[in-house]
Amino acid sequence: GFFTGIGISTRISLMLILFLFPLIIFFEDCINSNKLVFKKKSLKIILIYITTVFISIYIFMPGIWNSPLQAFNYVFFKIIDFRDWDGFVLFNGQQIRGWDVPWNYTITWIFITTPITFLIFLIIGITKTIHGILNKFRMESVFECFMLSSVLIAILAPIILGSTLYDSWRHSFYVFPFLAYFMAVGFHYVLISITSSINNKMLVYFFMIVITFFEPLRKTILLHPHQQIYFNIFAGNDPMERFEGDYWCASVRQGLEWIIRNDNSEVINIVSSENCPAYKNAYMIDKSDRNRLNFITRRLDEKISEHRGDYYITNFRGEIDDYIKIKNLKFYPYGNEVFSIRKNNMKILGIYKL
Repeated sequence: GFFTGIGISTRISLMLILFLFPLIIFFEDCINSNKLVFKKKSLKIILIYITTVFISIYIFMPGIWNSPLQAFNYVFFKIIDFRDWDGFVLFNGQQIRGWDVPWNYTITWIFITTPITFLIFLIIGITKTIHGILNKFRMESVFECFMLSSVLIAILAPIILGSTLYDSWRHSFYVFPFLAYFMAVGFHYVLISITSSINNKMLVYFFMIVITFFEPLRKTILLHPHQQIYFNIFAGNDPMERFEGDYWCASVRQGLEWIIRNDNSEVINIVSSENCPAYKNAYMIDKSDRNRLNFITRRLDEKISEHRGDYYITNFRGEIDDYIKIKNLKFYPYGNEVFSIRKNNMKILGIYKL
């Protein structure tokens, strides 16, 4: 209950576990008794669990301390119908309102941002688990049902509720530990299947580990320090033509540091779009250098030429048309590139002299 509370305070969507846990206890009682029953001991466990969850949430969410009941009520209904954000996301090359994403939005993002070997083991693990449950329901099957339910609810809930979703599948990142469980099941199943027919088990272990982790480790090293833009081959040659890249603008800090090193002006005017708030990265720069920077925010419906400044910095979020066009045609200000960050065929950041 304590750790569930910590999880919920981090990601509200984890409240699904709060409802699943009592169901799992109930199923265990039914299996042990061979009839529909709720044991008194189980009721005590559930009561202690729920109480601990809410105490933990209260401790780790200071924002609800003034009026916890009102806050819980607000949060619960916000999960069901969250429409406060009217921004756009890039999905399959199209700009779509966050509240109007297609049903396969989260599934697609999981598919293109998870290493191929992990996906293979995930499919094998889920298939094996479902087959085992249908073939013979055991006590372990209760836990497996819990894990499957957590994955299914996390993916299906936004589809059924028509939830507003941000870039990538960050609303559902909390489901990855459940996915990792099935990946481990699939990995173990393949490993046991191979070692049962080969004597040199250490050799099998070595090759399985290399095959599983080589690609993600290689990509992690090549993308450093921008591992957040990892895509697998299913995302295409240049994933940013179809999906958001560095939507958190984490790469902007590196761009600002380049400007500071290469421009000795007392005041440097930097223009950035509302989708790439460069000023937020300035807090990670030395104060003496930070004071030299003056930030100007440009709305996406405004032309860059309408703003006077020294540099235009962008992560191309919300500017997919410009991102694609400048590959073949240079126009203002993209013909004056002074610095860029390119990773995995993607230009995740560009700085242009104005």
